[in-house]
Amino acid sequence: MRILSATALLLTVSLAGCALMEKLPGNDSGPPAAPQRLDIPRSAYPPAGSCRIWIPGTPAAQQSAPGKCADLEKRVPSNGVLLHG
Repeated sequence: MRILSATALLLTVSLAGCALMEKLPGNDSGPPAAPQRLDIPRSAYPPAGSCRIWIPGTPAAQQSAPGKCADLEKRVPSNGVLLHG
């Protein structure tokens, strides 16, 4: 009986570990992208103490407004970068 209980516990723990390894939405498990050069105009950088989400390939006039870094860190899309002022 003890062996059966230990086996059941081991199986439960193993399955729980598998659930934790499941791919989460927005979590890209592929290889890291190669570095790319971003041509960002100096005037597009956020003021000191703030941040801005930058989407490569989008014109500067269409980029999002600067904001609090703590807020924006949570909203950077997979194709964007966070600029620190």
